[in-house]
Amino acid sequence: PLGELLLLRVEKDPVFKLPEDEWFCTKIVVTTSKGEALLFPCHRWVSRGGDLELRGGPDYVAAHRQNDDFYGFQFLNGVNPNMIQLCSQIPPNFQVTDAMVKPFLQEGTSLEKEMNLLQQPAKENNLFLPSDTETDWLLAKMFIKNADSIHHQSINHLLNTHFVVHGCALATLRNLPLIHPLYKVGPGMSLTA
Repeated sequence: PLGELLLLRVEKDPVFKLPEDEWFCTKIVVTTSKGEALLFPCHRWVSRGGDLELRGGPDYVAAHRQNDDFYGFQFLNGVNPNMIQLCSQIPPNFQVTDAMVKPFLQEGTSLEKEMNLLQQPAKENNLFLPSDTETDWLLAKMFIKNADSIHHQSINHLLNTHFVVHGCALATLRNLPLIHPLYKVGPGMSLTA
């Protein structure tokens, strides 16, 4: 036994040198020695000389998407892990007590305060905990995930990538002579700006 199958590499390399014929691959199903069928969705055109690396289907994510541990794993290892920063001081208007979070902590650990969604302590400012209803807790996690996604797309992706590169591309095109070595990367800049 080789272990768990996580990745499938597909390469189209015909034995006979015939004219190019592309084919569309929707999925690849691999049957293991135990008889288990593993699905690798593809939905891509495959041409000669190209490699495809396919990861397993979304079964694991679908099965664990509401699990708090998997949710935390996605934040620490996902698209935007640099959003999480060290908090060296707890804000004075933090309203969570140790008694509120103690049932959710492992034995021998402690946590002074928990996260509050709004900064003004009041009855109308909701504080979501895992002890709330399942839908309320899931909705709170969805709000956080959505805010993280919006920040990543608008700041990290659009602003820090496209807008910065656009300025560099325009400065290159307007100010450097045509024989400058930076013009060799010109086609690449046209796709990002």
